[in-house]
Amino acid sequence: GTAAMRVLEVVPGVTMHEVLTAGWGDDRALQIGRTPPLSSNKSATHFPILLQNTGIPYDEMLFFDDCIWSDHCSIVARNCPGVITQSTPQGLQYSEFVKGMQAFAASKGVGARE
Repeated sequence: GTAAMRVLEVVPGVTMHEVLTAGWGDDRALQIGRTPPLSSNKSATHFPILLQNTGIPYDEMLFFDDCIWSDHCSIVARNCPGVITQSTPQGLQYSEFVKGMQAFAASKGVGARE
C-alpha cells in the first residue's frame, strides 16, 4: 500500500509515492477500486473525478482495464465519449500496451510506432 510506495524508488531518490501524488497536494491519486468516492462504475466516478481534478479531457485519456468480470472498457467508452480503452484480461501485456497506444494515436490522426 501507501507505506510501500513511500519506500520504493522509481529512480534513485524518487519514490513511487512522490511520482503518483505530484501535483495533487494529497493522496487522492492513490485511491484504488471501489473505495468511496470511487465505485465499480468507473465511468460514473473515476473518469469524472479525473476530469474535474486534472482538467484533462476524455479524448486525451487512455484506459487499460484488467477486469475479467465486467466490460468496463465498453461502459467507459459509452459514458465518457473520447476515452480510448484497451482490455487487458491477463494484466497489461506489451502487445496490449502497443494496441492501446496505436488506438490512441489513431484517434489523434497519427501513426504509433512499435
